[in-house]
Amino acid sequence: MIISGLDFLDPEKSFTIRRRPCDECGIGCLKRDIRKLKKMFEEEVAEKLAAYGGWNTAGNTLGFALGQGLLSKSMDTADLQSLLEIRYLDDWAYQANVRNKTYVELIWPNYWPNSGLNTQQVQEAEAVITKDILEIAEPVLGAKVSSYNFTLPWKRMFEVEVSKK
Repeated sequence: MIISGLDFLDPEKSFTIRRRPCDECGIGCLKRDIRKLKKMFEEEVAEKLAAYGGWNTAGNTLGFALGQGLLSKSMDTADLQSLLEIRYLDDWAYQANVRNKTYVELIWPNYWPNSGLNTQQVQEAEAVITKDILEIAEPVLGAKVSSYNFTLPWKRMFEVEVSKK
């Protein structure tokens, strides 16, 4: 079952209590809502989802969340939790919140390109991205956020690689 929207928490809790897998797909401005994700963690819903998606297009979001949800039945709990954490940090923290902040505060004022960053630019951007992800995500996801690295493997701002330290 896929549930989306601001009022998904009550139906979501009822589905997870009955042990039916549930995916959350946030498309558009809903994926930026810090309060929504914070409430998911406070209500202990976020860790119970089979999948989470908040990509830049409906197709990407639904495709990944659907695939993750289908595979969740064959994943062990640790792998599923790790994948959920990576999705929250990539889709919600970086893509929906930190990326644009980094453009506004670092990339555009310095007239840097969106892609083809040089080594020094990548290092500076990664430092800002890491600081900002920690600031936005630790209050919501907790201390586990600091156990991840945030890098720009393609030397561009479009995507961030989220990996365990």
